[in-house]
Amino acid sequence: MALEGLYRLNEEWQLKLGIALQGMYSNWVLSKSEFLAKLTDVNIERSYQLINLYIGANYTFWRPSDKYRWYVGYDIGGSTLTSRIKQSYLPTSGDRVDRDDSYTYSKFALKLDLGIEYQLSRSFMLGVELGTQILGEFDTSGEEIPDGLPVELHGILYPEKINASALRFAGFLTYNF
Repeated sequence: MALEGLYRLNEEWQLKLGIALQGMYSNWVLSKSEFLAKLTDVNIERSYQLINLYIGANYTFWRPSDKYRWYVGYDIGGSTLTSRIKQSYLPTSGDRVDRDDSYTYSKFALKLDLGIEYQLSRSFMLGVELGTQILGEFDTSGEEIPDGLPVELHGILYPEKINASALRFAGFLTYNF
């Protein structure tokens, strides 16, 4: 989900300012016998939330008609990744583990876009955009691994790095005031 403001400088250039919120959730289901022999009553969830604050510009490079516009764009800004790990399990040798940990990391962000807009009416535009989100890796080696978690799960649930770069595809409806 994103909220973006655009200011048209002229027919070719637009300035933009925005905020984008992205989330991902994964619920781990352990059914392998090697883990069931070490853990019982398992519920492990890890979720990610990425917030981008950015400023950028779009440049119209082709206008085949009055209704269509092809553009390229870029955004630069800051990103904050919040990772939350909720876990509850009973090791076969030890006490029950119930934890809810949250970690936050920040990075510089760069996005590059290619898009097309179609003018539905004087006030409404419909469009699609294909873009990259270049953040690189977040170093998560400082996350605290709980006691009793099998070593085989350390790298899965607590990776040393999280790569948050992505390829994006977005559809949008624009209203011009």
